[in-house]
Amino acid sequence: REQIPPHFGEQFNTARWNSGFITLSGNTVLLITLEKEGMGGTFQYQDQFLSPDIFEMQSQNRTSQGSAVGQGVRHHREKGIHVHLFVRKKKRAAGGGAAPFIYCGEVEFAGWEGDRPITIRWKLSTPLPERLQKLLVTDAGD
Repeated sequence: REQIPPHFGEQFNTARWNSGFITLSGNTVLLITLEKEGMGGTFQYQDQFLSPDIFEMQSQNRTSQGSAVGQGVRHHREKGIHVHLFVRKKKRAAGGGAAPFIYCGEVEFAGWEGDRPITIRWKLSTPLPERLQKLLVTDAGD
């Protein structure tokens, strides 16, 4: 997490970079942990790859489609905001430290449904390579 901000000309700040949705000037950074074991009930968002080029995530429970955040998500391209997706399978690495995030590329809004929370679908600009698919894309039966 600490290594991501410099790529956007930012300094790491725990209060800002410990969330999963970071808004910067011209960029939004999504930091997603797929497996939520050990995370509090308020963080049990349903986030998953539906295919190598479609990612589905849930917003915070208080976010509605009509809110400023919701409209920012829906109209990010028109506003000149680039959305970057970073994903990790689990919160902790095998050695017990924080697991690193993997940069999956820039994404475009592809649709949404629901409200409070919103289920948002993002289209990756480049599909995940096969080695990342094996790591991050879970089959519906898993």
